Amino acid sequence: MYELEIISLLYLLAPNSPNVKEIVDKTSIRLKTTCFGNCDDGVGECFDTSLVVLCYLATVSPEDTDWIKGRIDNYNCHVGDRKCPWFAKWYFWLCLSEQPFEIAESEIKNIQVR
Repeated sequence: MYELEIISLLYLLAPNSPNVKEIVDKTSIRLKTTCFGNCDDGVGECFDTSLVVLCYLATVSPEDTDWIKGRIDNYNCHVGDRKCPWFAKWYFWLCLSEQPFEIAESEIKNIQVR
């Protein structure tokens, strides 16, 4: 989690830096090989970590809508499988606020606050 947040901050501060670009590229390639980064996985910590990937993608790859939608679908598919602490829901909402509007709009309309 910390790694992806730090890389996102580096990207925000220096998006044109060759060093930062290399870090982002290598990290994104690695994430595509992980269960939490690219698979339909709602087990254990992978469920929560998938949300961190969603936040990361909003910063470094907002144009990769298929990957972003995959992480949103993963959340929606597995959120009902487990007793989910309130912070996972709030973090998901935070992630939506950072997504391209055309992706986040339908998800935001479906939010039910109790």
